Amino acid sequence: MERERPEGSFLYGQSGAEIEAELPTRKEKVSAASLRSFICAAFLGSVLGIAAWQAVEHNQAHAQQPINQPAVTRTLEPPCADFGDVDRDEGVTPRDAILILQNEARLLKFPFDQEAIQRGDVTDDSQTNALDALTILHYVVGNINTFPACRIIPIPISSLVPTPGYIPERITHDYLDMDMAVFYYGLDDNQARKVRNALDRVREFYWRNTCMNVNINTELFEITEVVGGSSISDQTLVHTLGKNGRTIDDFDIKYHIGNDVGGVGWSWGINSPFNKGFSHQRYQEVGGFPYPENDPDVNYHVVRLAFHENLHVLDAMADAVGYPEIWHPDQEVVFAEREGLSYSYEAGLLRNFFCNAGSDQIQAIATRWGEIKYFDDHNGNGLPDAREGGLLGSDEKLGPGWNIQRYTESIYGTENENSNLRSSFIVRYVPTIDGRLEQGWGKIADGVSWNGIDINSDIYAAWTEGYLFIGGTADKDATLEIDVDADADGIWNGRYNLNISFHYPSNFLFNPFGIDRSDVAREFACQQQNPPYSQTLEDGLCEEVSDNNLAYVERFGEIIRDEDAIAVSRLDRQTGRYFVELRIPIDYALAEGNEIGLKIDFENGQVSTLSSPNEVYYFTLE
Repeated sequence: MERERPEGSFLYGQSGAEIEAELPTRKEKVSAASLRSFICAAFLGSVLGIAAWQAVEHNQAHAQQPINQPAVTRTLEPPCADFGDVDRDEGVTPRDAILILQNEARLLKFPFDQEAIQRGDVTDDSQTNALDALTILHYVVGNINTFPACRIIPIPISSLVPTPGYIPERITHDYLDMDMAVFYYGLDDNQARKVRNALDRVREFYWRNTCMNVNINTELFEITEVVGGSSISDQTLVHTLGKNGRTIDDFDIKYHIGNDVGGVGWSWGINSPFNKGFSHQRYQEVGGFPYPENDPDVNYHVVRLAFHENLHVLDAMADAVGYPEIWHPDQEVVFAEREGLSYSYEAGLLRNFFCNAGSDQIQAIATRWGEIKYFDDHNGNGLPDAREGGLLGSDEKLGPGWNIQRYTESIYGTENENSNLRSSFIVRYVPTIDGRLEQGWGKIADGVSWNGIDINSDIYAAWTEGYLFIGGTADKDATLEIDVDADADGIWNGRYNLNISFHYPSNFLFNPFGIDRSDVAREFACQQQNPPYSQTLEDGLCEEVSDNNLAYVERFGEIIRDEDAIAVSRLDRQTGRYFVELRIPIDYALAEGNEIGLKIDFENGQVSTLSSPNEVYYFTLE
């Protein structure tokens, strides 16, 4: 079977210029197999009377340019993102369906690239085939008004016949827009740049984990002159804003970074006399856990502290307007999940309140802080149509295939994928605890650089009934601190949570203790008369109890047999490395196939950790 292409010329863009090209007259063969593929799909999608077949040469060299073809009538805008616009001509037409069929039948000289595949997958089944072509044809002739990939159930156009003068309803999403002034003191330009980049991560974290209900804009101000005794004084902050042509009333939140003020990080919630959110942190080069990816140009200590301290601010704001449902950010025991994702606790607090918040809560906060703004969402996928106002997560930025569920799901933070981990298993073995690390131990991490105190170490582990063994090497003096989640229900949950601290340069083992965070233990704590156990938290129970509490031990027994704990260290004077071994008694029934959680820190005034704050890695016992 043969047919002729039409003669003529057409224009197409290349590098911003228009070039005229001739269409030569030539004949090309169409295989019977490809013809059958086309006829079958066309028959199933007979909603269009497609009478001609035009094989199209799909030149990948012009992948970003519209594919060169004569015009086809009825061009529609994609219902969301760029779905259906396979040929990149900014519209959805029958030729997009034809291209999909030709690609599937392998008629194209250059097969679809990844972008064309994504644009063509309108059924959202991770394939681009005849079903997508048929769906596009239904869209073109008006049988449906969207694609399944837009996460909206297709609605027959016939059911939406408008009355004369009908104006389609504008779909908008309201959100709380707040401004935060960030003051920094004593930082060089490189450190200030890392702070700026960190604050970009903070904005993204709050935007995604509030389900696009809270947008925090940040503006940095360098403190060059101290007024009133310190860089954090009200006089200093007001003076700094004035030098930059701003006032305190231009902002809803104040955030201070500087080392002339005590405390690693703290928040006053809402601070008088200006009635603004107010928090502080010391500047440190200690590495926090990356979010959402590791970037050497970001100070993740700032990311971690700003995540946390601003939760106090939002909590205080919600309380002040009569909505106390945001959990207190320092009460991990109330809300924490089984760890395994970084920043899951902070994300959980935000999601618990703001993803379920109605307009009333957000409007109430906006009566005193921030303002309500809106973004347009014409395709109904929950995302801003464009990057209006610099908003993150827009259709324009993300492209095809995104919606609010995909954008906001699993954004607790980067999964705990530490590149230094060498095993997800702990071997069964009984070592001799003498500081020599004989063969038989299983290495779970090596070459770990603990950024905060510049320690390089290897970590080993083993187990047997009733005991967990931890070993390691380190090239600096420090205290090794180990948290164990023996029953793998989360380090902020249940009874079997252990803490062991060992200052290996002096061979001194601090008193090991267990922590019971079960509801039964917390109810028991409420019955005790001595603080802090009598403190009632926001879920109606009291704080966790350690087995250092004699009343607890009398009632429930010890969690860890501290007299059975052994720790030994040895310094190799030739290499300058310490060799450390610990035996940790565990009453919980350890067994092959069970999981156990570990959180390992080295401390010497600063903390650097194998996992992120409040997080833990889980290993399977083999």
